[in-house]
Amino acid sequence: MLLKFSERDVANFMLVARPLVIEDAIKRSEAGQCPPPVYFYCLRSVAEPERSKAATILASVVRQLSCAEPGLPLLKPVVEKYERKGRGFSSSGLFVHESRELIIELVEHYSMTTIIVDALNKCEPKERQLLLDAFESA
Repeated sequence: MLLKFSERDVANFMLVARPLVIEDAIKRSEAGQCPPPVYFYCLRSVAEPERSKAATILASVVRQLSCAEPGLPLLKPVVEKYERKGRGFSSSGLFVHESRELIIELVEHYSMTTIIVDALNKCEPKERQLLLDAFESA
């Protein structure tokens, strides 16, 4: 049996399903079953063009992994990276390879890490591939 869905059906499903994945991960975390998920909503928008850039997405993952729990100090790899860069992080943020390296170091501080990148299709193909390559090599 082959089911056929209209684009509107798929869009409505995605509006409901995507947040449910994240909400489920958050609920499991709150129940003590796993650490909090790390997540990012991609968006292709003139108002927020950076939300579809690999560097921005990876930097957001780094920020979320930087502290094991609210109120605790930043994890050592982030502090060391900040100090190595001299005056700290530039206004342009981290390069893709720097974020990837930090993610590799930071996940070692967690028993389990769940990273959810929502609406990846909103990224330009070149940026999407850059992001996928970074996660694959991590």
